[in-house]
Amino acid sequence: MSIKTRLKINTIASVAAVIITGVVFIGANSQMEKVSRKETKTAVLVKGITELEILTYDYLLHHEKRSEEQWKMRYDSLQNSLLSGEFKEPAELAVLERVNNNLKGIKYNFSQLTEGYRNGQDRLSNKTTIELQERLISQMMLSSREAVSDSFKLNELTHRERENVRQKSNMLTGFLISVLAVVITSISFLINRTISEPLRKLREGTEVVGSGNLAYRINMDTKDEIGQLSRSFDQMTERLKRVSVSRDELVKENIKRRQMGNALKAANRELEAFSYSVSHDLRAPLRSIDGFSRALLEDYLDRLDEKGKDYLNRVCRASQRMGQLIDDMLILSRVVRAEMHYEEVDLSAMAREISSNLGNSRSEHRVEFIIQEGLTATGDARLLKMAMENLLGNAWKFTEKHSSAKIEFGAKRENGKQVFFVRDDGAGFDMAYVNKLFQPFQRLHELAEFSGTGVGLANVKRIIQRHGGDIWAEGAIERGAAFYFSI
Repeated sequence: MSIKTRLKINTIASVAAVIITGVVFIGANSQMEKVSRKETKTAVLVKGITELEILTYDYLLHHEKRSEEQWKMRYDSLQNSLLSGEFKEPAELAVLERVNNNLKGIKYNFSQLTEGYRNGQDRLSNKTTIELQERLISQMMLSSREAVSDSFKLNELTHRERENVRQKSNMLTGFLISVLAVVITSISFLINRTISEPLRKLREGTEVVGSGNLAYRINMDTKDEIGQLSRSFDQMTERLKRVSVSRDELVKENIKRRQMGNALKAANRELEAFSYSVSHDLRAPLRSIDGFSRALLEDYLDRLDEKGKDYLNRVCRASQRMGQLIDDMLILSRVVRAEMHYEEVDLSAMAREISSNLGNSRSEHRVEFIIQEGLTATGDARLLKMAMENLLGNAWKFTEKHSSAKIEFGAKRENGKQVFFVRDDGAGFDMAYVNKLFQPFQRLHELAEFSGTGVGLANVKRIIQRHGGDIWAEGAIERGAAFYFSI
């Protein structure tokens, strides 16, 4: 039998015992409440009968209508108490019957008294009338005493019932406590034998294996989950024994990896030095070419024909373009090697700032920017800004030839991920050449049409990839382009 099944049986037995105990306690409490209500009702009867006596004396002293009405109200209240149905035992009902008969007798005698007073007997002083009043009053007091006596008898019966209920409740409580003790003891014994002891053996086995003894086996043959776990542990130990490597081999592997890391750091330093060399050594001759070409144009302009001037202008433009290519190559190199600093970046605010700068750079270019609010991403703020500047800058550049244009930055859900996009309605491109878009120094438009070196989108792709994302594009000639990326 599995541990799960055993625990279910134990749980069901425990719950059943608790439920039975609760039912018994509820039943005992219900019986005690009934007894308490009977005691309260008995006290009400005694109090009501006593109040009837007081009201009778009050009426005899004053003969007021108010006293008579109060007496009748108290009598009706006592009758309602007798009819409440709290007392159902035969002995109780017999006592209640006697109380009711006495109350009826009291009412009859009181009615005779009040009738006599209303007829003027209080003004008569003859001996017969006085004897009649005294006899009625005596009978009322006698009936009242008998009713009180019966009420005390009823209270005694109720007290006996309370004692019987208490004794039964105590006996049941003791029995149920014994049953619960047996159940709990059985469960504890079962858990210790089927769970605790096997777990102790399993723990000792793991400690032995953990100390390095891979030849140790637990060998537990039980059919439950712990037995399965034990056999799986023995199988794992066997596999560890077959595939374990020595400490020396692990140390050698660690040293090898450390050497590879040092070599990688050295290569990065060399690449940094090369980048600096490219920036410094190539720029110097370019500056000379550009400077001397401009000097010729300025100092010897009158000696050059139109063709010579054109040649010199081309040299200037080529040297400037070469300088821009060098700058873009360095940026491309830094993007790949730059250290990442992750933080929460507000892309919507970044897009607003870039669009504002673009609008200020050329006010005659009419563009409507649509920027979705609340778009954020986790990444390197400096690199993400570089990517956004390239994407929005391209959209701005390729809508220059349109009298009015629209550039949109937003996001959508795609395959459970958030995908950002930059969309424009500018020059667009032919989807047949979409694979060239993100390659360095690849251009889909002539330089005379649109400026640039073809490195911007390559930088964007490397930035997105460094953030673990992807980028792709869609477009059509003169129908705009859309660039989608995830981070």
